[in-house]
Amino acid sequence: WKAVELDDLGAAQPGWRWYRVRVQLPAEHGDLYLMIAGGPGTCELYVNGQKQAGPEIRSAFAVKRPTEQVVSLEGVGSEAEIALRTHAPLIYTTWRLPLFLTAAVGTPGAIANEQQALQSQRLYSAVPSIAINLLVILAGIGAFALHRSQRQHAEYLWLGLYLVVLGVSNLGLGCAMSGVMPLALNNFLADPLVYISTIMQIEFTFSFAGKPIGRGWRAYQILLLAPLLLNGLMAAGILPSNIYLLLEGLIVLPAAVLLPILLWLWYRRGNREAGWLIVPSLLPLVTSSMLNVGTASLYFGWGFADFLQNPISLGPIALQPTDLGDFFFVLAIGVVMFFRFTRVSREQARVAAELKAARAIQERLVPAALPAVAGYAIEAAYFPAEEVGGDFYQVLEGSG
Repeated sequence: WKAVELDDLGAAQPGWRWYRVRVQLPAEHGDLYLMIAGGPGTCELYVNGQKQAGPEIRSAFAVKRPTEQVVSLEGVGSEAEIALRTHAPLIYTTWRLPLFLTAAVGTPGAIANEQQALQSQRLYSAVPSIAINLLVILAGIGAFALHRSQRQHAEYLWLGLYLVVLGVSNLGLGCAMSGVMPLALNNFLADPLVYISTIMQIEFTFSFAGKPIGRGWRAYQILLLAPLLLNGLMAAGILPSNIYLLLEGLIVLPAAVLLPILLWLWYRRGNREAGWLIVPSLLPLVTSSMLNVGTASLYFGWGFADFLQNPISLGPIALQPTDLGDFFFVLAIGVVMFFRFTRVSREQARVAAELKAARAIQERLVPAALPAVAGYAIEAAYFPAEEVGGDFYQVLEGSG
């Protein structure tokens, strides 16, 4: 067999493969454990020809990025043949992930320490990402609450939908990248939601500015549904993943560029509130486009844009640019919507006070009791559609 290093195989290749090694163990070795840092669902383990419980080959929808799997080598003598049978499905290879990061045999304590170190390294960066995206989802729920109190303002509804979809999308990506959830969660949920969130952002932006959406933007929204088909083509292996990532970045780029320009034009034409959204609207889509371009650069071998897909280090914490963009967007949009909600609430209170005063005046103008006129029975009912109405009446006894 060709000699290889498990931790130096590069990106996984599709198809079936076998790897094996013979190890010499001390005669009195005591309890031993084997730790494999590899893709769950992509391999199964054999020791001295016997299949071991634990690592197994699963459906493509259940595979994850490499994580730490520990198996007891109970009953193994001084010599052992360890073999790995692997199968990397297309959904795994499109991520350019290695089949294995490392493998080690050792005592229970040594393997436990190694497993904990690798697990901490893998999950440490996932915690901030998960926390940020849960915050984004909670902010979306808060926007739904604002819409419930001011139902005539559809921008709160669209903002809530946008934040929830955006948070779920990036949460799915983060969980897949950290090995918490299967990779399929990103391919079939998180990634398609990128386009849905872009549609939601367009709706929110126009609703916030009080502008109707033109035919060009409607056509673009329909175009944003087309990549849902492209995602299926990539999953089936028809469309290369690097081409898909490049297309994804290019498809959402118009919204990232044109929405801030529109907001600036509306601001220049007198819509002061439109100016509040210019900077916040840039953050999510631009950072998402940067990530796609950086990943495509890595896949194509361009080199010059590889850094765009690297996490940003803030002290000991490493964050994806998309998470940072979402975090600052939530902060900025929170301030914007607070001032808008406060202004609208003041206007509603002022209008309610004026209507109350108008109703009091109208009640004085409309007779509370009708006069008794000989030979006539007079009745009247007055029900304004809202607080006040525009009609008045009076009953007077004539002289003749």
